[in-house]
Amino acid sequence: MVLGAALSCALVTPAAAEVQFSAYLGANFTHSSDVTLARPGGTNAKFSNVPWDGNSFKMPPYWGLRFTYWLESIPNLGFGVDYTHAKVYAKLGNTVPASGTVGGVPIGPNVLLRNVFQRLEFTDGLNLVTAHAFYRYPMGGRLTPYLGVGVGAAIPHVEVTMAGYPITFQYELTGIAARLYGGVDVAITNGWSLFGEYQFSYAQVRNASLTGGGTLSTDLLSHHFNLGVSYAFKPF
Repeated sequence: MVLGAALSCALVTPAAAEVQFSAYLGANFTHSSDVTLARPGGTNAKFSNVPWDGNSFKMPPYWGLRFTYWLESIPNLGFGVDYTHAKVYAKLGNTVPASGTVGGVPIGPNVLLRNVFQRLEFTDGLNLVTAHAFYRYPMGGRLTPYLGVGVGAAIPHVEVTMAGYPITFQYELTGIAARLYGGVDVAITNGWSLFGEYQFSYAQVRNASLTGGGTLSTDLLSHHFNLGVSYAFKPF
């Protein structure tokens, strides 16, 4: 009876809270998107299906940091903050559908992007800062699958160079960032683990301010494939 009472107490005693820090490297692949551009001097144009390249392994590389607090009362549920430094470069050698005017001159129906932009990218980087909620599914061994969702802000480094206009090269808060997660954590030893995960992200670049006046807007949908390391400990 004493053993049974002890086991009952162990079962109802909540697990201690857990703090986890993670760092990861990876790669992002971004869908083509429409880009709208407005600048003084008669530039008001739309470029459709602009293709992007992540160049994740070129400097500066793709990387991320994450903090997660796993609850004491519901140990499989965690909340935290995630920062990802991704990048996207417009493929300026491509021809895309376009309409409107650039420098007062009508363009379209198709335009070689290099004829308009000398640079169009978010390479330092397409920064995503989100608060997240994770739910993990312990399997009784070293493997722990997890799912998650995050929402926060897109803070890209906007880099735009066009003939006849000042260069834009600056960080900006441009809108909402959101993402979905799915991954597997593999326990190693003493709180250390490795993980692999997939993320799908949405980043708004809405009315990014351009040096000399004007704005640029697009919505970026990206697939992320990450490998990382985590360290977890019980703070209390």
